[in-house]
Amino acid sequence: MGAWGTGYFENDDAMDWAIELEAAPSWEIISMALSAAVAGGDYLEVDVGSIAIAASAVFAGKLLTATPQGPTSLGLPKRIIMIIERLPAPTGGLAAQARSALTAVISKSSELFQLWQEADPADFKAWRASVLKLLDILPSKR
Repeated sequence: MGAWGTGYFENDDAMDWAIELEAAPSWEIISMALSAAVAGGDYLEVDVGSIAIAASAVFAGKLLTATPQGPTSLGLPKRIIMIIERLPAPTGGLAAQARSALTAVISKSSELFQLWQEADPADFKAWRASVLKLLDILPSKR
């Protein structure tokens, strides 16, 4: 796993996906990333999980643009915040998709979960807390 931190974009897979999103920012790209994690089957690969977290962070960041804390409270890179600012209002169904994707990522059948679980316990705790923070931001229905 090419990760240098527990943040949403602190790994190679998320940053590679960010380049794709930056080239053509759209909710469709975000939805495709979330769908891949939901359709992952019995075992979720690390790259799909990392991208699903990044896509969920973009969605959560957009939801936070209307709040005092804003998307910067998620510790997102400036280039991601600039993408969030350019995106239109999110389309329906993304919250449910993001919830399903994040739930899959933090399950024991997720390679990403397993890799973080094998890492330093403090890092695993920080990573898991960051994913749970996204889940807390997402509305139950949208």
